[in-house]
Amino acid sequence: MELIKSIKGRRSIRRFKKKKLPLKVVRELIDAATYAPTACNKQLYEFVIVDKQPLKNRLVDEAGAVEFFRNAPVVVYVLYSNRVTKENFANYQSAAAAVQNMLLVAYAKGIGACWSSACGDRDKLRKILDISPYMDIVCAVPMGYPDENPQPPPKKKTDHMIHYNKFKSRHQKYDTRSITNWTLKQLEEFRTAGIRATSPAVDIKHALGPISLKAFKNELDIVQKYAKGNILDVLGFAGLYTIEFMRRHIKNIYTYDVSDEILNFMEERRRDLVKKDSFYKNKIIMKKSSLNKIPYPKNKFDTVTWFNNINYNPKPEMLLKEIYRVMKKDGTLLIGFINKYSSYGLGYYYYTKILGNLYVTNEGLMKPLSLFKVIKIVNKAGFKFKTYYGLGLIPERLGDLGLANTKSKILSPISSFVVLVAKKR
Repeated sequence: MELIKSIKGRRSIRRFKKKKLPLKVVRELIDAATYAPTACNKQLYEFVIVDKQPLKNRLVDEAGAVEFFRNAPVVVYVLYSNRVTKENFANYQSAAAAVQNMLLVAYAKGIGACWSSACGDRDKLRKILDISPYMDIVCAVPMGYPDENPQPPPKKKTDHMIHYNKFKSRHQKYDTRSITNWTLKQLEEFRTAGIRATSPAVDIKHALGPISLKAFKNELDIVQKYAKGNILDVLGFAGLYTIEFMRRHIKNIYTYDVSDEILNFMEERRRDLVKKDSFYKNKIIMKKSSLNKIPYPKNKFDTVTWFNNINYNPKPEMLLKEIYRVMKKDGTLLIGFINKYSSYGLGYYYYTKILGNLYVTNEGLMKPLSLFKVIKIVNKAGFKFKTYYGLGLIPERLGDLGLANTKSKILSPISSFVVLVAKKR
């Protein structure tokens, strides 16, 4: 196979056939990896081949590696020394070059593989795989015979990346400190590119971002309590909420998003679940539109859900006007958002204001909102606020102590996540 065909044809494969991958083939891929350039030719990488099922289960269940590792015939962990060639991250550059060789040769041999940095908590991995503290765990490469043929993702034009003699920034639009300075077009471009940051077949807990699994389930319980008739899930993105509505056997689900790439991704996730439950054969009605333009007629929906995306929208008032238009009279609106006046909000303030970082996720620049701010803009848009639910006093990653999984109306103003319920007047 021509090298350029291998480079352009390679895809990240996360679904594998139940067919053993011979270790001889794996060794050939690793051999190809070692022909990549390394800093000072030190060649201080190591490769841990994991092919025992109990061990793969531990990688997912104990270390938190992404779910599809469990079904990969082989997972190769790529390590590099952290004691030499550390300058300018030369050790990581050496490992990365080796991985690219491995992926290209795998594709040429008909082997599916995926470069994954989300390969688990490093401290837990060291214990499970008995890895020396002098070796950094750079990434893992799950591999096997492919059971999917993903469409090529959109690529930026090289003209947008090439500079002659001096660098001229074209990316300052994503360096702004305020979400209000992002245009809708910039948000849509960023959102479309971000969809590939996760897997359609990923387990829920690996796609939640800041929200805890318990808080997520509480959100779904609230939706199930209020959901009726035609339901619109605003900006479904990776289908995290949309697909879970189906898991709860909620019917008549509609959604929309800003690109075919995102909608195809969501449909791919739904098809993957059909194997587990025939209920998923029910179609989700999906349409493409711009961020703040809902592509459905007025008075169409009995229930509208809008979870977390309000934290990424520089002009939520515009989208609320559209939501009002497509809702039936007395329809129910459910808005889930990350709360400004909470432990999560304090962490956001420290990360952005004190440390001077940007809080950017796959969907864009995120900004927590206060409960009172959301109530104000909801009422102004013509809705009548009814009630709210506060979920989690502290982020789950800080420990539980009974505080990460709370569900309380009284504590809503200081809860990390809030679900607001409103009615169309």
